[in-house]
Amino acid sequence: LEINQISLASCGNNALHSGIVVENGGTLILNNVVIGDALSAVKAEGGATIILNDVNFSNNRIALHLAGQQATNLGSNSVISNCLVESDQFSKAGTHRGFVLNNMNELNCAILQCSFVNLENALELNNDSYAQVVECDFENISSNNLISGGTVHLTSSSRVDITGLGGEPGDPPTFINCPALVTGVQNRSISMYECKS
Repeated sequence: LEINQISLASCGNNALHSGIVVENGGTLILNNVVIGDALSAVKAEGGATIILNDVNFSNNRIALHLAGQQATNLGSNSVISNCLVESDQFSKAGTHRGFVLNNMNELNCAILQCSFVNLENALELNNDSYAQVVECDFENISSNNLISGGTVHLTSSSRVDITGLGGEPGDPPTFINCPALVTGVQNRSISMYECKS
């Protein structure tokens, strides 16, 4: 499925749509798309290929949910770049989370040059998941719940690397008004390089 230059949102008051589901072996390509008011804007199973370029995830309960039943990864041609994940105080979705990974031991792609704004979690990695986050920005990521809230929330041996672009000159990741940078329990690991706040 390929979708270009369109806006997808729910119809009606206080309604949330289900979003787009990509099954194992499926491919989703989104270019210059706005997806708003969804329970999970994009949900991809392990083995799916997703190509997300210039996608604005606006006021979704979960922007991107990557889930496998067991340790898995995305298709090898997957791309996640230049996305904006944001919410506002008038959203119908309630709690807002950015990218949620379950059982994704390798993404097969970096999360590249994305911005996360006004969320409870920017990244949540569960069950031995791993992500490489390159040149992303985080702003106003906070929660009243430090058990499950935070800019990055890691559980069950999950790991994340947050860095600038391969050591090359460029904009390093920024963290603005993110009081709980990393939360979670159980053998978690975060590596941060060239970051600024």
